[in-house]
Amino acid sequence: MARKIVCRLFPERAESHVENGRKSGEVMREKEYRLEIPERHYRKLERQAKKEQVGVDELIERRFFGVGDLPEEWTAALHE
Repeated sequence: MARKIVCRLFPERAESHVENGRKSGEVMREKEYRLEIPERHYRKLERQAKKEQVGVDELIERRFFGVGDLPEEWTAALHE
């Protein structure tokens, strides 16, 4: 069974930034993602987070820069 948690990560692709009606470049902004993590991975993260005295979400945000860096077994969807 997978565990769900919400974390702030960077998306895989940059977004177009529009300023004064003109496209002014690409922008990367953190977004909240709902992650589904396999139970065995979650337990490992939980143990490590306890050692470091942080939450599991904070540990994930420290270890993984963006959605593209997450392990293949995990799923991520934008949290709304």
